[in-house]
Order: sequence, then structure tokens, then C-alpha cells
Amino acid sequence: MEIMIDKQTIDKITGELSKDNGNKIKAGYLTGRTESDKIIIEGVYVPEQISNEGSTTISSEEILKAFTNIENQRKFIIGFAQYNGSFPVYESATTRVSRKRLAQTKKIHNLGLVVNQKGDYKIFQ
Repeated sequence: MEIMIDKQTIDKITGELSKDNGNKIKAGYLTGRTESDKIIIEGVYVPEQISNEGSTTISSEEILKAFTNIENQRKFIIGFAQYNGSFPVYESATTRVSRKRLAQTKKIHNLGLVVNQKGDYKIFQ
């Protein structure tokens, strides 16, 4: 499948993930849609989490709340996002496991997006 995302969406996702935490790692759920042979990334939903410079933790309660809020907004989860602050755009082992678990749980594509404060990004499948 072809993955579609534009610079404006990357900037919007980076802005949402970097709110209130500067250089700390943060994670969220990619929202968007699929059309025939395309996955279109439209945004990110960022749940409450405990974040520091080396890792982030999202509680089970916040995960459930995120799923409910996304559905109530009539949006669809299409993957997992990670913000790396000033670090390069590499996917952590925790994010890779979270992405794969999310794909199995929600029966979606195994899609991940990592961004940093420089505007760099990388898509993982």
C-alpha cells in the first residue's frame, strides 16, 4: 500500500506531539483513512502520558480513553506515532512493539511514524 502524507500534516503531527514537553520523547495514535491501495495519514491523537527524555509511558486507562475519544470524533486509528525531540528519527524497541500490538488489536496496518523537532520523519511498516 502507498502511504500518503504531506509536509503540512507532518508539521501538525510534530506540533501536537511536542506540546508541553520540548525535547522529551512522546507517543500518540496516527489517525487517517484508507482508500483502495492508499493509506492517508491525517493527524495524531496524543493521550496523557508520563514522559521524560528517554521514554514515555501510556497507561491502560489512557489507551482505552484514547480509543474512545478517537471513535467519538469519527476518526480512525491507522498507526502509532513517536516524537523524538532533538534526537534522530529512529524507532525505539518499545514503539515497535506498541505498533505491532496496536496492529493486532485494532486489525489495522502495521504503520508507524517517527518525527523530531527538526522536521525529519520516517515511516515504518
